Amino acid sequence: MNMKQGQLLKAIYYIYGFLVLWEWLRPLGVVTDTGNLSIFLYFIGFCYLLSFFSTPMLVSISAKLLVIAYAIHRLFFEGSFFGKTWIGEFFYDFKVNISYLMSAEWWELTDSFRSLLFFILLWLLAYLIEYWIVHLKKILLFLLLTITYLAVIDTFTPYDSKGPIVRMVVLGFLMLGLLKLDRINLHETLPINSKTKVKWLVPLIIFTVVTTTVGYLAPKAAPQWPDPIPYLKGYGIGDGDGFGNGIRRVGYGSNDSTLGGPFIGDETVVFSAEVRNKQYWRVETKDVYTGKGWEATSNEFESIREDDGVSIPLLEANVETETYTAKVSVKLGYSHIVYPVELENVESNMDITYRVNPETEKVMTERSGQLVPLDRYDVTFNEPKYSMQALMAASDDEVQPFLDRYTQLPEELPNRVKELAIEITTPYENRYDKVRAVERYFRASGFVYETEQVAVPGANDDYVDQFLFETQMGYCDNFSTSMIVLLRSVGIPARWVKGYTGGDYISTLSNNNRIYEVKNANAHSWVEVFFPGTGWVAFEPTKGFSNPYSFVSEQQEDDATLPIPELQDQPETPEEDLLGEEEEGNEFTGSNSWVTNITFTDILKTLGVLLVIALVVFFTRKKWMPKYLMLRYGRFKDPSAYVKAYFALIGALKRFGLKKKDSQTLREYAAYVDAFFYSKDMRKLTVKLESIQYRKDPTLEQKEIENLRKLWENLIKNVAS
Repeated sequence: MNMKQGQLLKAIYYIYGFLVLWEWLRPLGVVTDTGNLSIFLYFIGFCYLLSFFSTPMLVSISAKLLVIAYAIHRLFFEGSFFGKTWIGEFFYDFKVNISYLMSAEWWELTDSFRSLLFFILLWLLAYLIEYWIVHLKKILLFLLLTITYLAVIDTFTPYDSKGPIVRMVVLGFLMLGLLKLDRINLHETLPINSKTKVKWLVPLIIFTVVTTTVGYLAPKAAPQWPDPIPYLKGYGIGDGDGFGNGIRRVGYGSNDSTLGGPFIGDETVVFSAEVRNKQYWRVETKDVYTGKGWEATSNEFESIREDDGVSIPLLEANVETETYTAKVSVKLGYSHIVYPVELENVESNMDITYRVNPETEKVMTERSGQLVPLDRYDVTFNEPKYSMQALMAASDDEVQPFLDRYTQLPEELPNRVKELAIEITTPYENRYDKVRAVERYFRASGFVYETEQVAVPGANDDYVDQFLFETQMGYCDNFSTSMIVLLRSVGIPARWVKGYTGGDYISTLSNNNRIYEVKNANAHSWVEVFFPGTGWVAFEPTKGFSNPYSFVSEQQEDDATLPIPELQDQPETPEEDLLGEEEEGNEFTGSNSWVTNITFTDILKTLGVLLVIALVVFFTRKKWMPKYLMLRYGRFKDPSAYVKAYFALIGALKRFGLKKKDSQTLREYAAYVDAFFYSKDMRKLTVKLESIQYRKDPTLEQKEIENLRKLWENLIKNVAS
């Protein structure tokens, strides 16, 4: 096989490896919250391009690390790629996530760190597939794994794997044939010309295409047994006081009177938004906790014409805010408005009347007395920066009717819930610290974010009591409702908010606005607490989610330190019948944040140390590589293992400087090596190799193995000396 044909075959192998990983990635966009899959696909292609052109190891590793850094910056951070601000935030994020890894708190890992780990995983998978196909000339294992993976995904998720399985079967059998031909050419050293290849490949292609087509189009027998999958997936009806009364599909719903039970994800897009920063999107609030769920005090709506302006005040005038406008494009026809934080106005450029419930703060759209969904609209809103000093200084001077409404609890609430609330908040004096203590409680007390094994309270069970003391497993409804009940138990007014988290980042526009796509899987519930002098303040107790709004201390502003990394532009995690995303970001706010201790010099020192280590490893490879080869190949027990050890020795000799010329036979090369080392070891090893390859000698005697191993190790030691 000439050089040009060899390169073409090598290119085919790399393309096939790329396609295999592509089929592994494609379902992730449907069955998980992973976004921006094209970036990961480009990274795989980049890895294979570097390998195809035999890029030096140090250059290849450096290029891949640079691409990963650029992708992480593009997805999750703002500012210039060469600016030190985002690098400081990244190193801070890295340090925090390493601590989470060491303590096995997997659910606390931020999306930027998860993406970093995913890039590394793809890097390793790309190398592994390359090693098996290009070097070992084998693919059956990966073909079986890929088909099994696609079959499982097709069975247990909404992803349709029928087409991908057919593609992988066809390409897999063609690759098996090509690799077999390549192995014959490599090991048997038979003359394989173009005519031989045609005779080999044409029947292979015809047989593969015909059998696959017949199998695909042929009638299939009906199932002979009942389908076990609905049972395994938990679609059955529960017993009422255990786990599940039927699985719900995630998404926004208006009836929250009975909470609990598992759900399944729904990737249906609800709306897309063009906005400056990632936001939580409010729909409504509820204030009456029944012991089983939430209801609203009033369902009375007021009609407001668009020209009169629609606003939902949440904050006092002294709160520092920035005003933004978000453009919302509706994909799923809900007749309510979604808006971030404090709504200033809604504009649709249509003859619309808004129906506003001042109690729940829900905004509906109607025309001629009928509710109608809008295709698109603009919302103007105020994004707050909450002053920690103002929150800590807030007094408890709410009027009694207001306090009664937002501290309401059912009479049947078990006493142990109130006792727990007192235990959590007693060490703290001001309202802000008490609220944060309750918020932190869910992250440090063994609670688990869970969407499947989620209990439904029985007739005599309280929803919050069951979650706090019995199951400690649930999703956003469990966490948010429990936080509100604990706060109300100690007289702190709080309410339940439902809507959506920020959605998946799609792109950045020329005006620096960003496009986010919000799905049913982003439906979510969270907590708002009232602070006199500030207004309603959002808190996020759900494990694995972070508050999108900033809590700023005056000390931070005065010192002009690095901004607290809220990691707002991370892809999100599916939630429940009301659900959403993200990581706790505010645990590290304040003037003592680790970010303030990271300097650009520290970063350069770290990179310098890593570079020195990489250079030492690269330039000492002639020393450690032979020892590695002895560990890996030095225990050959059969002819095939001996052949691998022989060619590994040739690679070590090449790195040492004794390169085999294309015009040299193995015996000529062996003589050249022996002349250099003043030995006869290489000639003896080569004679045995020829005996195995040409005479088809199938065995090696134990005594012969020991002699050959001694000769092989002598040469390896000479290379290492």
